[in-house]
Amino acid sequence: MENTTEIDIPQVANITKKQQVIAVLSTLSNCNQNGYEISEAALQEKATTRITAALKDSTLTKFIGNWELVWGPCLKNSIIKKTLTNPNPKHLGQYVTDNTMYVAKSQDPEDPTKTLYVVAVAGTNAISGFGWKDEDGRVLKMIDWKGVPNAKISQGSSDGLDILLKMNDNNKSLLQFLSTIDLNKNVEIATCGHSLGGALSPLVALKLVEMKETNKFFNLTVSCYPSAGPTSGNAELARYAEEKLANNYHSVINNYDIVPHAWNVGDLKRIPKLYSSAEYGNLKLSPVLTNDIAAISLLIKLKNYTRINNGKEFTFDGKPKTPNDQPLDSVIIPMMSKINQPFFHQAAYQHTTVYNQPNAFNFPADVSAKLQEYIQPKTGVIQ
Repeated sequence: MENTTEIDIPQVANITKKQQVIAVLSTLSNCNQNGYEISEAALQEKATTRITAALKDSTLTKFIGNWELVWGPCLKNSIIKKTLTNPNPKHLGQYVTDNTMYVAKSQDPEDPTKTLYVVAVAGTNAISGFGWKDEDGRVLKMIDWKGVPNAKISQGSSDGLDILLKMNDNNKSLLQFLSTIDLNKNVEIATCGHSLGGALSPLVALKLVEMKETNKFFNLTVSCYPSAGPTSGNAELARYAEEKLANNYHSVINNYDIVPHAWNVGDLKRIPKLYSSAEYGNLKLSPVLTNDIAAISLLIKLKNYTRINNGKEFTFDGKPKTPNDQPLDSVIIPMMSKINQPFFHQAAYQHTTVYNQPNAFNFPADVSAKLQEYIQPKTGVIQ
């Protein structure tokens, strides 16, 4: 088969129970996916109700243990407005969630003597224009990472990180809340997120490491469990993250997921032929979109986007979506040209559903079904 493995990396380990537990908590951060509400208060109530109920659900607690919601969920929302391209939006005046983050606390699944705090960061909400256009899309301009010479992150990632760090619950930001914990005991803080959350959670982890060093919390462990994340920074930023997180960085990516192929130029160029083998449906992008990707590659080449721990991430091959597999309910794909829709149906499947296959997170069937009750249906197990 041609072009079947776009990132030629050997499997480095098996997924652990701790990774499975954190992936469940990561999934729950996407509780406001694809949902419109008449007010921000309604969005807040929905997120709080869903996450609180999920953490008490017997099916989930049997798998992940007992977890306590200790901060958040905190949201950043946008109101639907008229635009030049859409002067009469269907949901005019309603609100959508752009970003969600919460913190849950329990015992470490691998060490009952350790207290584990999980900071869960949501992925892109498919109906959030801000998420797509800004946090995902603003990659041509880069912003300095303060205190690290020449380290930079994308403008979109910088905007997203700034939003997360300014969120507050009971008048405490994330860093303020976590700094009130006795962090000189046996404590670990793990950040996690899928897709956009997979780009932002490593940056949150770096801010936590900097907090740890400033306050001399020598016993604190900071770790990061991203999945399906795009590349958010340059080589200097990647080296800084590798130094600070070391063996506590546990990224999971599907070799056939287009999102982790952004924004490293070498990976980006592979996208048009990613599903060109017979096994994946002989799918190709239109010449126009292929040329667009080539143009973007040229524009960002000098940005030197570099993956953190490139070559050491947990990678797997997502099984191909077949005609018998139910297509994901997408609000984006129907707006694309028909020639590109089969490609992006495969891409959406590879970005969501396959992360739960046996060689990846592999949730039990009852856990997968139960998670669907707490996030928007028909959007894939992990968003």
